[in-house]
Amino acid sequence: MESLPHNPGEMEPFLEYLGQYSASGESFSLERLVSNLTFDVIGAAALEVDLNSQHMDRSKQGEITRSFAEMLQTYNDDKTNLPWWVVPLTTWRRYMLANHVDSLIKDIIERKYPELKRSAQENKSRSIVALSLQDTETLTLELLTETADQVRTFLFAGHDSNSSALQWIFYELSRTSRALNAVRDELDEVLGPGTDPRAVSAALIQNAEQVFTRLNYLNAVIKETLRLHPPASTVRMTAPGTGFKISLPTGEESLADGLVLYACQSVIHRDPAVFGANANDWVPERWLGEAIKSIPSSAWRPFERGPRNCMGLELANMESRIIIAIVARKYDFIKTGLGERVPDEKRFPILNDKGQYRAKSELYNIRSMTAKPVDGTIMKVKVADGS
Repeated sequence: MESLPHNPGEMEPFLEYLGQYSASGESFSLERLVSNLTFDVIGAAALEVDLNSQHMDRSKQGEITRSFAEMLQTYNDDKTNLPWWVVPLTTWRRYMLANHVDSLIKDIIERKYPELKRSAQENKSRSIVALSLQDTETLTLELLTETADQVRTFLFAGHDSNSSALQWIFYELSRTSRALNAVRDELDEVLGPGTDPRAVSAALIQNAEQVFTRLNYLNAVIKETLRLHPPASTVRMTAPGTGFKISLPTGEESLADGLVLYACQSVIHRDPAVFGANANDWVPERWLGEAIKSIPSSAWRPFERGPRNCMGLELANMESRIIIAIVARKYDFIKTGLGERVPDEKRFPILNDKGQYRAKSELYNIRSMTAKPVDGTIMKVKVADGS
């Protein structure tokens, strides 16, 4: 747990923005708020620095945050996947921004090396960069490059994919009152009824492993959201001449030598043969009690599986739990635009036969480095009753 900076100070700007939007009643992009928050959290977990990501004014954000966002935007703007030589200026800009981000990360590592090495050896720090450097005598160029590469991977994968997951979690909870009530009741039971960020963080820090294992319904919410809305997939290359074969649904085998194999989680996770007739429905209860026994472990793979699974799996799960625990009981989210609720004549939402609020239209993912809600998850927010 020590590797996850759960200092409530990192949550304060996020909560302040939610408070402002609650008071004004205006719509806002949840994607922007959550992405900036997760970037700050991952920056602290990886580098033990404040990346200063949560300013709405981009010019006031930290330099790594600005440059990283500009670099990602060069990919997000590329909707055609043209070869680099067709768009040389974009390719060159992407290359220069990536090098700049790399140099900024290396500067931090070099500057903090003595402190990080000492902290790791004294078990005072479990950050990614401290753990990478703890058994080293000298910060060689090779070690510096390898550590910077690991940090850059965590910054990208840790903030972007988790931002997408959190957007979908808050959206699904906002339209499924039984699930939201169950999450709130469970958090009250395990952590106590208060919603003060510092009190919640303190409760989570103490006996963290025992606390998280008691949050069964919250864990089911996260797992079901990642099943329906996995933010990323993966590919594997089979070396030519290995004789590697794959089994087809027909039972036949096919030689896959020299092929790139794409594991499409969004298809695997919606297989009716595994998840039943409601495979396309958001049902956290499928991960509770006896129901979970009918689901093969290989059927859920948002972080992939085996020795090449996502190295940030535990970090992402802990980050999601902490953010949800602090936010879910304090605020109600209301989707606007895509996915907006259908009201009755008294302006109350209408439940469908699946126990969710009926929507005027469907919210869906778009490819943007990772898969994320197409509209940036435009929301309104209000303070929850009794919080």
